[in-house]
Amino acid sequence: MRDAAGCCGPHRDGVEHMETLKPGWQTSEFWLAVAANILGAIAASGALIENSPLSQAVGLGVNLLATLGYTWSRAKAKAGS
Repeated sequence: MRDAAGCCGPHRDGVEHMETLKPGWQTSEFWLAVAANILGAIAASGALIENSPLSQAVGLGVNLLATLGYTWSRAKAKAGS
């Protein structure tokens, strides 16, 4: 469990240790966001359904939500929550 400073608390040696934060491209959130963005781009391009405005809106919505979700996830990880 972390304290207010984002530390995990004292270990046996009495020193508080910070968790290391992985680079963004090494996280599962990054790769899921990349996959969602690729699928959203395919849907928005009209490759799945013949140039439907609905498929374009869904594709753009998927891209937006994937990007916002990844950004929120990284911000939360860097804040230590």
